[in-house]
Amino acid sequence: GVENNSEVSPFYDSMIAKLIVHRADRQTAMADLKDATVATTVAGPRTNQSFLARLLDDRQVKAADMDTGLIGRELDRLVTRSDTKTAVAMGIGSWLMHRALESGRNAASAIDAPRWASRDAFQLGPERRQCVALLVDDKPETVDVILRRDGSVDLVGDDDMNAISFSSYVEHYPEPGTLHIIIDGSQTTLRRPVYDASDIEDGAASGSVRAPINGRVAKLFVTAGAAVAKGDKIAVVEAMKMEHVITAAVAGTIDKVAVSEGAQVTQGTLLAHIVE
Repeated sequence: GVENNSEVSPFYDSMIAKLIVHRADRQTAMADLKDATVATTVAGPRTNQSFLARLLDDRQVKAADMDTGLIGRELDRLVTRSDTKTAVAMGIGSWLMHRALESGRNAASAIDAPRWASRDAFQLGPERRQCVALLVDDKPETVDVILRRDGSVDLVGDDDMNAISFSSYVEHYPEPGTLHIIIDGSQTTLRRPVYDASDIEDGAASGSVRAPINGRVAKLFVTAGAAVAKGDKIAVVEAMKMEHVITAAVAGTIDKVAVSEGAQVTQGTLLAHIVE
């Protein structure tokens, strides 16, 4: 459905591909379709691949015991992600290695370098620790990591990270300072923070509420001056026949509503801003 330099417009159907599997029976076809769904790589644009994979793996869908209210009832389970921390840890490991190779160091020295050769601060002791500031899906985070000698990276204080299993993993560097990590069709985007005066108003602030995907603003729940708690609904963005509920990441007061109901938005568009 697309080729190089094609534009995926938010103003009509944003479908870029249709995946069809044909097998001798329904169960085999569904299993192979799920595998193909998570193995298909789309880096950059947000897709509903992980949602479709979970839907294909749903007990009721497998048994053909479905009705039109199924997705609405099970939406939280079908769209909730559990791999973001894994993506961050694996992405940081790849990022640090990639940065070392860009600077002319080889892969072995990037991990097993003398302490004084490291560019991220001089450290003594058995483990190298580093505080990494980055944007995770355009939200600022500061992550404490442990760099192992085998090249792996662990998040400090998160012993459950390695418990997550997955069948498909892809890294994509579209430009310097940006990395897409795609696990089973779910994409996490890591970016280096840009410290620019023009970004102060609404760039990387934790109170910036942005559209996660191209779509239409189906509902706004807030107005300027309204008080919100962390987790309160801010808006609903409708895309690919699904409603994406956008919630507040912090508690505070709405000082700006940047869109109106019915407006078409692209991924990353500022919807509202919260002052903590």
